[in-house]
Amino acid sequence: MNRVIFGLLVSFLALTVSGCCTDPVNGESYLCFGEPSDQEEAQIGASYAPSFIAESGGLYPDRALHDYLNHIVIDKMARHTQRPNLPWEFHILNTSQINAFALPGGQVFVTRGLLARLDSEAQFAHLMGHELGHVTHKHSVRGQTRATLFGLLVGAVGVAESSIGDPDSPQYVTTAVSGLGQLTLLKFSRDQELQSDCRGVDYAVAAGYDPREGKKTFEMFLALKQQAGQGESLIDGLLSTHPLDSTRIEQIDAYIAETQPELPQGLVVNEPHFQDLMTDVRGAQAVYDDHDRAM
Repeated sequence: MNRVIFGLLVSFLALTVSGCCTDPVNGESYLCFGEPSDQEEAQIGASYAPSFIAESGGLYPDRALHDYLNHIVIDKMARHTQRPNLPWEFHILNTSQINAFALPGGQVFVTRGLLARLDSEAQFAHLMGHELGHVTHKHSVRGQTRATLFGLLVGAVGVAESSIGDPDSPQYVTTAVSGLGQLTLLKFSRDQELQSDCRGVDYAVAAGYDPREGKKTFEMFLALKQQAGQGESLIDGLLSTHPLDSTRIEQIDAYIAETQPELPQGLVVNEPHFQDLMTDVRGAQAVYDDHDRAM
């Protein structure tokens, strides 16, 4: 039975994959179901953005903060990416959750909770460069292909097993494939996360920021995990959508040493206006923390 199912799967998947797409950053080819245009990709991201904003309590109501950070992300950094003509948009979500992410086509998000824990403008720049990297590498487009393939695979296995109808052979293949999907459908692979960390370095330097500040974000994540009693373990490295924090710190250091053995002079670490804005965010965050504890 297994040989029959395997043959059916190979034939089925060969028919469903329509071709190869190309990574705009490194030229790498990957399987896809037709490469969306920049406009189509932007429409996908724009269609999902309102729901993400609504689910996160709306946008953070500080126009001065938004304008300053928007200038960094859109005007200073996005133009240095391999996809400068995307309709990039930057949003600050009004939530205490610690997060940053990007949707296909150039929708970039960071939360109030994460901003309140950043130490420098250069750290913010690397963080946003990482998110820009997910978009420039089309990681979400690849994820859609993986999700579609997974759905087709499970469907094909189910049809094959039902057609064979062997009452003495339980549906081990469907069960195994479904279990594999828990890993296959993770938002980004560990390699993609490390890849985006490197783009964070590239885009930060191109915009005039010191990329060495980037590793502070992962040091902060590790400290928060340890404070919560959730330090690194082997299972984190297997199942998490992110690499272990120590791995990412080592990767950033190694990539900087390899590609920037002599960093340009005058790279920005912090600016007084950024520090003033972050002081305001931390003050607001303290109020939100008190409110959250009272709930």
